[in-house]
Amino acid sequence: MRANPRDAVAHFAVFCNLGKRLDMERHGGGLFATLGDLHRVQREIEIALALAPDYPAALAAKGEMLVELPRLLGGDPREGERLRAVALDPDDPRVRLMLANVAQAAGER
Repeated sequence: MRANPRDAVAHFAVFCNLGKRLDMERHGGGLFATLGDLHRVQREIEIALALAPDYPAALAAKGEMLVELPRLLGGDPREGERLRAVALDPDDPRVRLMLANVAQAAGER
């Protein structure tokens, strides 16, 4: 079976897996590996949202990424907060967890 390049969920899954790897590398001191993969992570979430613009988990994840990234690397806390508000899906616990992480990073309770 071949992967479908038009599958938003598949691109979101790649984003999530690469994001977890980047987070581990960042904590392990692998700055250059992190910078090398950051572009791909950003590209995967953009593709997922281009294919499914109203995908709540992808919107929340992009919001979290924008809040956490420094501006120099593409971070945008204001846009991240906007996406966080757009993505709120009270029935999806994964989205709620991502939103909680964004709030915590912003110093909210």
